[in-house]
Amino acid sequence: FQLLSLTMLAFSAYADVYVMTDTYNLPEPLAALPADFGPPLDDEGIEGQLKAAVPADACTPLLFQDYDTVWIALIARQQQPVLDPTCTFDIKVRHAQEAGAIAAIVYDDQFEQLIIMSKPRGHPDPLVSSVFVSQRSGMLLQQLLDLNLQGGVRVRLTDASPVEWVSLLMSMILGLLALGMTLASFWMLRSWTLWLSGQGELVGGVPGAAGGARSGQGDGGLPASTLRALPVFIY
Repeated sequence: FQLLSLTMLAFSAYADVYVMTDTYNLPEPLAALPADFGPPLDDEGIEGQLKAAVPADACTPLLFQDYDTVWIALIARQQQPVLDPTCTFDIKVRHAQEAGAIAAIVYDDQFEQLIIMSKPRGHPDPLVSSVFVSQRSGMLLQQLLDLNLQGGVRVRLTDASPVEWVSLLMSMILGLLALGMTLASFWMLRSWTLWLSGQGELVGGVPGAAGGARSGQGDGGLPASTLRALPVFIY
């Protein structure tokens, strides 16, 4: 299941969230997954002031509206024990759109893999783009907002660059190769151990060989000479 999840993510469209302030910028973008509804992101991206939604989960219309500022909404996922049909991802994004946001960032409330936000069949598409980020990224963005920095926090949403696609694919391939080599090493080690164990039992069972039966040695495992003959793998 984990391998299948990684494979699905590898072939999903990734996005980047660049975070900027007047005093410093984050050195690396935050990883994100675009929603499968609403306008797609392009290479130029969408940039605006980051504002936290109120209420945080945007399950109801936001308590403020701003049509003068170019801003992007930060929304909490806040999963419910029972699925609420009135608080799906597309409804959250649409509430941000109605409040004047040009895009939305929805962050997870649990430590888990990124997911692709989708909407129920029949729901209209929001008119603004949106992405999904991890719990850690969401907490970082919220903490930056809580600092009330002069000039605020600006974010830019873009498609992931081709270099990042190649890097992600190469990382997955190298991980699979490492897993295959590890399994092959264990298989070879076990095969050698079984083969050498069979050879030792054959020699010990020959009458008169090495003094006949292994008297006084007991059944304490492989002799030292056999253990020294085993292959050694160093990683």
